[in-house]
Amino acid sequence: MKRKQLASLVLTAMISSAVLSACGSNNANNGNQASNANNAAATSEASAAPDTGKDSGKPVELRIINWRVEDKAFFDQFNAKFEEENPNIKIRYDATPTQSYQQLKNSRIAANEVDIVAGDYKTMNSADQRELWMDLSGQSFLGNFKQDALQNLNYDGKQYGLPWNKVSLVAYYNKKIFSDLGLQEPTTWTEFTALLDKIKGAGIDPILVGGKDGWPMQQIVHTLEPSIVRGAKPDFYGKDNANVMALTSKFTDPEWLEVFTKFQTLSKYFQKNSLGLAYGQAPGLFAQGKAAMTIDGTFSLTQINDAKPNFEVGTFIVPATDDAAKNKIGYAKIGGAWFIANNSPNKEAALKYLEAFSQKDNYQLYIDTVNQFPVMDGITMKDPLAQKINDQLSAKDAVDQFTNIQNSGSTYQLDLLIKVATGGMKPEDAAKQWQKDYEDSKPNWK
Repeated sequence: MKRKQLASLVLTAMISSAVLSACGSNNANNGNQASNANNAAATSEASAAPDTGKDSGKPVELRIINWRVEDKAFFDQFNAKFEEENPNIKIRYDATPTQSYQQLKNSRIAANEVDIVAGDYKTMNSADQRELWMDLSGQSFLGNFKQDALQNLNYDGKQYGLPWNKVSLVAYYNKKIFSDLGLQEPTTWTEFTALLDKIKGAGIDPILVGGKDGWPMQQIVHTLEPSIVRGAKPDFYGKDNANVMALTSKFTDPEWLEVFTKFQTLSKYFQKNSLGLAYGQAPGLFAQGKAAMTIDGTFSLTQINDAKPNFEVGTFIVPATDDAAKNKIGYAKIGGAWFIANNSPNKEAALKYLEAFSQKDNYQLYIDTVNQFPVMDGITMKDPLAQKINDQLSAKDAVDQFTNIQNSGSTYQLDLLIKVATGGMKPEDAAKQWQKDYEDSKPNWK
């Protein structure tokens, strides 16, 4: 599966956060990046950090922040083990939900009160941001990870991040409801909408969405865009988003109009209180059988399992078109990564922490506990549904979410998607507004 380089874009008040957490930047790595990433684990540079084998033995408080509150079980166990093996290091670990994480991160960085920061490519999507992070090039533990995953966090030969996992978006569905209604997993857009009509006709909510937080709406867009836009025009965005910046590709083009139109179509199948339901409640309510399906990240699998549904859960990747070749283009990205603060006084301890996380037994426990998808060879997935999802993703030609391809400094409006979902804005007007927002943000482009 061929992957594009990750890039990331902070979408002002719209479509960034996380997709989701789950979720831009420019794709500004130069043509030598792949080679540089491949050499990062083996080649020690002058800027390489101190070797983790050196231990001053001085008491250290290692300050770590994360947004993955769902991973508490693993980090409670891992952090306790790390402290036991490194008695001079005490961990201060703070996790906060996605919607408040940016504020926590900004305040800790500004106050120089953090050593290890959880992030993704948007954490290093500009020169100013990259100056915040230590270059990990030459660290031996990098060799444990897949080179394509490392490459996504490498810029101009410098390795800024250590990847945790890869994530994507799937439709989780209630197999009992599907069986009762005689439904099969759809392979085309026409089959998908016919399926939704049949579910709705049976008096069941077809799609459960936790839209109160705003950003989850982007997950629907990220589900549709790869097949519709890049399935039709692989070079729609161009290298480093050059075609969009040059206005030779626009959000008013037919491909993006189709995305907005199909987004509005799907919104007609959301439950009535979709804009009043918090994102964190959706996986549990789906597990209670409150809807036939939910379109969500692979990162929500643990929450669904923990809610112990009394039905078998299935998954499929939403077919956004009726063209099998276009539908083969799917979405995937690095779900998260560790970054070490460049001005941290505790780099030695921070490197020890990353080295411990990178050990195969610890990483296997991480994958087993959080049900994420590995970026290290030789790691197995014990959860049958997780393995099925991994197989489904492996059958796709993966591309990163389009927001990560956009040039840094671009801005869009979140409420635009909400207006489209509620029928308050036509798809063509949304496309025009989005293009206008993009062009108006030009003074901030980087």
